[in-house]
Amino acid sequence: MQWQDSLLLGYTPMDAVHEEFVHCVAALQRGTDADFADLIAELERHAVEHFEQADRWMESTAFPPPDCHINGHAALVKSV
Repeated sequence: MQWQDSLLLGYTPMDAVHEEFVHCVAALQRGTDADFADLIAELERHAVEHFEQADRWMESTAFPPPDCHINGHAALVKSV
């Protein structure tokens, strides 16, 4: 996975978080078996922080449909 400008949403704070997520996934893809535990822990840390922030943004702005996104975030974190 590689960051590309086509992933930009136009909201700079969220774009920065998404770019960091892409870098975490890319590091996981390039990593070795010996690196896996540390890399997956970093992905989990990032996902938890990312989704907590996104959930707060959606709730504060009445982003439609918030429940769908929030539930998706929770499912993704659980799968990690």
